[in-house]
Order: sequence, then structure tokens, then C-alpha cells
Amino acid sequence: MLNEIELTDIDILMLAGLTEHDAIIYRDFEECINTYLDEFASSWDDEDFIEYKNDILKMIETGKPIIDWDIVRSNNHKYYIQYCL
Repeated sequence: MLNEIELTDIDILMLAGLTEHDAIIYRDFEECINTYLDEFASSWDDEDFIEYKNDILKMIETGKPIIDWDIVRSNNHKYYIQYCL
């Protein structure tokens, strides 16, 4: 059985075709979603945030990235990437 190799942030970005200046990587996005949503809420109007929050939760549920996001799957793990362009 092969050991799973821990990917570095650069490895994850390369799999997504990005550089370290293009995106933020969330390694624990699903596990810490409430913390991240609290952080995101401070940057949005209440009404807009509700829609964004619903989009984020749908992305987690379906595994399909929303606008300005990507998901890299490797070693049975999902890495969520938020574009910063």
C-alpha cells in the first residue's frame, strides 16, 4: 500500500494551474466552514452574504466550484481554492 503524500500549497496550486499570488488555499474548508463563513460575513452586505453563503454550501454539497473558486482533489482530500485575481 502506498503512503499518501502531503501536498504543499505550491503542489495544490500547480494542480489548479495557478501561482501563489493567484489564490488562497483552504485545506480544512469543510471541517471549519462555520469559522470561514463568519470571516466572509464581515466583507459582505447581509443580503448579498446570504446568497454567497448558500452558494458556498451548495459548492460543498455538490463538489462543483462556484465563480472565483476551484476544488483540487488529491489523496482522497479536497482542497478549496479561492481566486484572488
